Amino acid sequence: MELKLRQTLKEVSDYKYALDASSIVAITDKAGIITYVNHNFCHISQYSAGELLGKTHSLINSGYHGKEFFAAMWQTISSGHIWRGEIRNRAKDGSHYWVDTTIVPFLDDDGKPFKYLSIRNDITARKHAEHQLALLTTNLELKVAERTAQLTSAQKELENIFERVSEVFFSFDLSTPRFMLVSPSCANVFGYTPANFTQTPELWSRVVHPDDIESLLE
Repeated sequence: MELKLRQTLKEVSDYKYALDASSIVAITDKAGIITYVNHNFCHISQYSAGELLGKTHSLINSGYHGKEFFAAMWQTISSGHIWRGEIRNRAKDGSHYWVDTTIVPFLDDDGKPFKYLSIRNDITARKHAEHQLALLTTNLELKVAERTAQLTSAQKELENIFERVSEVFFSFDLSTPRFMLVSPSCANVFGYTPANFTQTPELWSRVVHPDDIESLLE
């Protein structure tokens, strides 16, 4: 019995060591008062254990999350359920850091939480990368929209020019193949309206002289 107890205590000690070595750990009582913090917590928050113990996590609240966010979190853990989420905190020097957080309530015999274990992992670098990617995406979308507007304007200007020219003129994309633009004069010469050309791509073989077809396809 004593041997089994020692083995159990050793196993618990090993788990605690592994957790402290790999994660940012804090324990609070049921009111949210901090009763334990590990070295990783002190390192990332820049507060000493003495400055943290006896306080609540409001000490590192960045103000980024609204009251509803924390109200939902407390509703979850005070009901005895595990809460998971991402939180932006504020370090002692005013800088911000992000942590992926899991809060586990410890329940008494009546199923009521009497303390909470918080396990966090630093995801600041990932959140920064996501923010940079979002900025790049937004800038790219703006540039694409600007370029599209420019191309649309150029296309309309070209169409207006085509409407005014008296010569037979058309633009044809061999890779599609389809007519891109057709001057109104084509209707007088070939007997087809511009709409006929754009809706019937094969018309190009009827309006191009047979001797020129081979050179166009090269």
